[in-house]
This record gives sequence, C-alpha cells and structure tokens, in this order.
Amino acid sequence: ELNTSRFVVNSDIDMSVISSFEPIGGTLAPFSGKLNGNGHKISGLKIDGTSKSGLFASLANAEISNLVISGAEVKTKGLYSAVLAGQIVGNTKLNNIAGSDSKVFADGIYSGIIAGSADSGNLTATDINVIGSTVISKANYVGAFAGHVNCGGSVSDIYIEKITLGGAEYVGGVIGLAEGTFSVKNATVADARLKGVSEISGIAAGKGEVSLTDVKVIG
Repeated sequence: ELNTSRFVVNSDIDMSVISSFEPIGGTLAPFSGKLNGNGHKISGLKIDGTSKSGLFASLANAEISNLVISGAEVKTKGLYSAVLAGQIVGNTKLNNIAGSDSKVFADGIYSGIIAGSADSGNLTATDINVIGSTVISKANYVGAFAGHVNCGGSVSDIYIEKITLGGAEYVGGVIGLAEGTFSVKNATVADARLKGVSEISGIAAGKGEVSLTDVKVIG
C-alpha cells in the first residue's frame, strides 16, 4: 500500500496550482512509510479543511527527512492543524525538516507548523527549523513545533525565528501544552510574537514533567 511505502523526492514541487490539497493518510490509514525529501522544497501548499489537516493528516511509525515546506497556507475548522502533519502517533522520526513563510489558521485545538499534536509512542525529531511563520487559532494549544505533545521521545537542535503565534490558552514558542516524558534539547526561539489569554511561554507552556535542556529565548 502507498501509505506504508518508501518515497524519495527528486525535485522541488510547486503545489500552488492546487486550490485545496487533500492531506495524505488519515485516522483509519495514517502514513506509516518513509519520505526522504532529499533536500528539496514543497512550495505553495494550500489546504482548506476540517480535522487533521497538513501535508499528512496523520503519521504513525513514519520517517520523514530532509524536507523543506515553504509558503504553505492551512485553514481548518476542526482539530489537529499543521503544515507537515495534523497528528503524530507511534514511534515516528522527523529529521532535517524546515517550515518557512507558512501560515496556519485554525478554529479548533492543537495547531502548529510541524505538527498539530503528537499523542502517543515516542517521537524523535532532530534538526528542525521554523522560520517566518504564523499560527493563529481561536482555541487552545498553539506552538511553532507542535500545539500539543503527550508522548515520549524528544525534539533536539530546533531553531525558531520570526514567528507569530496566537491562541486562547497554552501558547508556546516551541510547544503549546507539553506533557508526558518528552524532552526539548538545544532549542532557540528568536524574535517571537506570542499572544494568548493564559499559559504563554517562550519554550513550552504547561510543561508538566517535560525536560528542557540548553534552551533559550532571544528578543
């Protein structure tokens, strides 16, 4: 099946001609394969959807690497909204992923650039960059990396710059609401504009038992 296959991107992909992209995978058949972007860029992604919106609706035990997504615009009326993946579960790995000049506008909870929420298993994310992007939600749980994380694993070597995040409660420069045993390591948030009603943090709002190591907020 395609959802469990391995893919390698061989050139940049311009998706601007698609008025509203249908996300890959879903609740019943999440993407569980491997995608190597090979350093190439996906540009002009546009989604006008409901719940679980992003390039991938849902990732489960997947591996995504060496990918740039630029100039995306995601508008959703439901839960789990992001540029890369609406929801992440299982033992998923993300490596060398960048989101730039992108926007997410959501009516529901769990909104981010890389992921709306990571809900179970162990997420391992390394070398993540989010630059010049915006996430605005009418609800709770907003972050540049993810709106919500409740799992094991870690995100390390993450750089976030020139971002605007807005929501109700739990707005964080890296993660909105962080729970579980997740770790944030070597993270920098620079020139961030955060707005919310309560529980606002430069790194992770409501961090619970999550560990933070070598993290800094600039400007």
